Amino acid sequence: MSVDGEGLTPTALPDRTFEIEATELAPLLRLDAGQVPGLMRQRLITAICERGVDEDDGLVRLTFFHKSSRARLIVDLSGRIVKRSAIHYPDRLTGRRETERLS
Repeated sequence: MSVDGEGLTPTALPDRTFEIEATELAPLLRLDAGQVPGLMRQRLITAICERGVDEDDGLVRLTFFHKSSRARLIVDLSGRIVKRSAIHYPDRLTGRRETERLS
C-alpha cells in the first residue's frame, strides 16, 4: 500500500511515496494483514503524511485511521521506523480508551 509523501517507506521510493507493509500496519489497527489492502481501496483506512521541520527535519509522520483507531509511524528518510504508536478511542459500550506505545 502506498501513501503520498516526501519519500521513504520501510523502503524509500523515488516517486515521493511511502510503502508500508500491511504486516506493519495491521496489528496497530487491530486488523489482519490481509484486510488492509481492501480497506484502503474502499477508503475505510485513511492516512495523512507530515514531513518534520526544525528538530524533526528528516523524519516523516504517517498517521492511519480506521474506525475508532489511529496508528502512527515515525519514519526516517532511509525508511527505518523510528517510533510506532496506536490509540483506540472509547468504545461506546465500555467508555474505555486504550493507548499503546510500541517503540
